This record gives sequence, structure tokens and C-alpha cells, in this order.
Amino acid sequence: MTRQKPSASLNFFGFVGLTHTLTYLLLVLNTPSTEASAALESHLLARVGADPQRSCKPPDVTERTKISARSVTDCSSQCVADAGCQSVAFHDVDGLCLLYDQSWDEDQCVDTAGWQTWVTKTVECENGGQRKPDGSCQCFNGYVGDTCQRLMEDCMEGMESGHYTAIGTNDQKFLLSKPRLSPREIRVKCNTKGDIVLQQRYFSSSVVNFTRGWQDYVDGFGNNAQFWWGLQNLWYFTNSKSYDLVLYFHLINDTRYHPRYSGFRLTENVTYTASLGPPIVDMSALGDHLKDMSGQRFSTYDNDNDNSTTRNCAMEYGAGWWFNACAEANFNGRMSDTGVRENVLDEMFWEGLDIIPKAVAMWLRNGN
Repeated sequence: MTRQKPSASLNFFGFVGLTHTLTYLLLVLNTPSTEASAALESHLLARVGADPQRSCKPPDVTERTKISARSVTDCSSQCVADAGCQSVAFHDVDGLCLLYDQSWDEDQCVDTAGWQTWVTKTVECENGGQRKPDGSCQCFNGYVGDTCQRLMEDCMEGMESGHYTAIGTNDQKFLLSKPRLSPREIRVKCNTKGDIVLQQRYFSSSVVNFTRGWQDYVDGFGNNAQFWWGLQNLWYFTNSKSYDLVLYFHLINDTRYHPRYSGFRLTENVTYTASLGPPIVDMSALGDHLKDMSGQRFSTYDNDNDNSTTRNCAMEYGAGWWFNACAEANFNGRMSDTGVRENVLDEMFWEGLDIIPKAVAMWLRNGN
């Protein structure tokens, strides 16, 4: 740990430098040398004056890095090049440059002995981000990065960024995201595990009708509580990263199931053909009733792409899905509050279950 005792006051200069996202406050003892002044003029985008009587000392912490530097500009450049550096101290007698991993406010400045220059790097948060007491940014609405400069690629990145510690709850349910292949931002619903919710339904008096045409299934439909996210969104995400498909059943007797299938992807965005790997959890209680889904094109009643030559599966099942010659499950079928199967094709069902789910969901979970 390096500590300095109080001494004479320092001249203070402030400047905004290097990029539009970073501001550097430069505090210098007396007038900088001609060499240092020239370097500053060429190295910095702008320099503004401040109270010449102000001086500053570092926080009482151990430095991050101790290096040699030729000048204050050289020392500052070392901090700029180090993403973890928040402040530096420079002594031009012995050329010692100390880099620190935290910054401090101007009102914490006190007289400093020996050290001739302190540079504090302060992050300017972008896209509605707010500075925290430690100088870092708190991002919102799906933005991530040191300065909230870009949107997260998916919910898991948002969770791991540290900006969304309550992801999936309250105001962190719906966020903006931009997967690698998407030309635009996409609104996503995240759950508490960092999954993307691509379908969500439950029985209510205002249940959303899933008997929809082709364009609705491509674009997405519904409300915040019950919705289909959209095939085009699904194509962008599953071709930008590797995901598994997780299904969620909540039965009328409060039994819950979470079958998970590996490697879910839409291989093209004309008929949105599905590619789906085998289940990676025990399916003995449920049975694997999506085994015929892989390789199938998506169908709706007005765009029949199933493999049956005599039937329109989407019309019979009252839903859009990746039908083969129809299916052993109807996750987008009509919901009922009876709790008992009616044994009709257009109801929501999973073959082998006599109890109808009162709530279902489909999630994209980051693959291994």
C-alpha cells in the first residue's frame, strides 16, 4: 500500500479526453512542463480549466499496477489502455505511475505530498445508464457493458453481466436484446434462470386465442402474460447462439414437468424448419412426444406445410406448429378449465397425460 503525507497544494486541470464516453480529471502540481503541455495538447481532445487551488490524493487502497512512465500523458495512456483502471497517480521526479481500480469524487481531494499528478477516469454511462458510487455504470432495459454501450445478446448475458440481478422479476422481465444476426433490437421476456420465453399460456377468462394465421405466427402475437414470441425472432436467436428447448407444464393438480431437448434451431426462415435434438432429461413420466418434430416445417391453417397429403393438420389442431403428418402433442391448442381431456384434436394436450395443463411455456435455454 502506498500512502503520502499532506504537503503543498496542487494546480488543477480538468479535461475530457480520448473518447466521447470517458472523462478524465487531471490534477497537476504547478504548471506542466513544456514537453508535458505539448503532449497533452496533441493527446487530448479537449482541456478545460478548474480551480487552481484544488489538490487531490488517492483513496487509501493498494494500487492495481505500479509502472514507470515518461510523463503524465504516458501515465494517463496506460490507464486508458487498461479496462480495469479507474485512476492513476504520477510522480515526474522518479517517473512512477500508479494505476488504481477505483475512482473517487472531487470532494474527496485533499493536499498531496510528492505526487504531482492525479488523473481520475470517470465513466459517462450511455443509453440511460446511471453512475454508481464506485464510479461504474448501472445499466437498464437490456443494455450491458462498462458504459452500457450495447444491448445484451440474450437473457443469460444480461444475467451474467451483473446489471440485472433480479432478472425475470418486476421491471427486469421484459428487456431489449440484439442477437448477432438480427438487424434490429428485439423485446424479450426473461425468466429467473436467464431463459428466453418464446411461448407462455395459462387458462383465464381472457385467454389469448392461438388459432392464428401464418403472419401472426411469424411476427408474434398476444400480450405480456400470454403470447407467441414470433418465428422470425426465434430464427434470429437460434442461429446466433446454441440453445436447448425447455417445455413447462403446470397441471391442474399442481404437478409440474420441465422436459428439455438439446440443440433447438430453426434452419431457415422461409418455412422455419425445426431442428431438435433428443431429450436430455428423464422422459419416462411424460414420454417423448416431440420426436417427430425435428425436420418439420411450420404450418398454420392458411399455410399448410405438413407431411400429410390428405389433411391440414394446423386446421384440425386449431394451432400453428411443426406438424409431421399431425402430432402427438398440441402445445398451442385450445385451453380448458375442466382439467380433463376431451380427446379432441384442437385442445391443448400431451399424449399420455389425461390431465390438461392449466399453464404451459416454452423457453430457450443456453446450450452447453
